[in-house]
Amino acid sequence: PKIEKLNIPPGYSTEWQGEYLASTQSKQYLFKNIPLGIVLVLAILIALFKDFKKPLMIILCLPLAIIGVVLGMLLAGKEFGFVAIVGALGLVGMMIKNGVVLVDEVDIQIRSGKDRFLALLDASSSRLRPVFLAAMTTILGMIPLINDDMFGALAVTIMGGLFIGTVITLVILPVFYSLFFKIKAE
Repeated sequence: PKIEKLNIPPGYSTEWQGEYLASTQSKQYLFKNIPLGIVLVLAILIALFKDFKKPLMIILCLPLAIIGVVLGMLLAGKEFGFVAIVGALGLVGMMIKNGVVLVDEVDIQIRSGKDRFLALLDASSSRLRPVFLAAMTTILGMIPLINDDMFGALAVTIMGGLFIGTVITLVILPVFYSLFFKIKAE
């Protein structure tokens, strides 16, 4: 706003270039292809599970990761710009992977003949360690980038979102599974 208010002599003009222009153009290119990415991810998930409910459960967990992203950004004092958006897109992929691992394990245990409620509990507890440890290695691997001027926001986005997203995957996703497939304790 202060730059826009400057009195510029006749014959001169201003225009935004540099980092601002590059960031704006990059966002346009990035968001142009997001709908295609969403369609492809949904198609792959539907083909993987041969079902609509399971991909829907995984997709419903994704917006909840925003809690971790916002908390991380506030605690770190970072700005949610282009690089953070790229981090959020990577976070979506990691959460989908974690969701697929958990849902697939539930399905394997149910197909093996185990009681559905017991299969849900056993799958959730057996996937707890691998999903949590994989998330923690990624979170810890991002620590060196936190203070980086360019990639700090990306690191914080992934760290906060993945931490809360992992808890959501391990707690909320089994609840969704039990609700969607009407699994109750007997």
